[in-house]
Amino acid sequence: MTTAVGSEDPKLIINDDFFNKVGKLCSSEGKRLEEVFDNYVDILQDIADEAVKGGDIHKSTVQFIAAARMLKGKAKSISATAKKICGGFVTQVDTDDQELYI
Repeated sequence: MTTAVGSEDPKLIINDDFFNKVGKLCSSEGKRLEEVFDNYVDILQDIADEAVKGGDIHKSTVQFIAAARMLKGKAKSISATAKKICGGFVTQVDTDDQELYI
């Protein structure tokens, strides 16, 4: 839904720095989460290789590791998208409000 410029709240202030900081935070936290998740999968692999070498628990652990590996890169990708959205929001607001600064 769009509204006419005249009907928008004239006191509305959008803090560009806030959105840019949130975008950077999303990106850095996504990278950190990806590293932690990779370590988690490595630990599970060590358990399957060294601690539980056979039986149903081993089979289930190996299946879980395979499923977990399919998530590799997802946190980083999602956080990069969040950063892009935050930056795009700032750009879009600046574009939409350009007429106010003429």
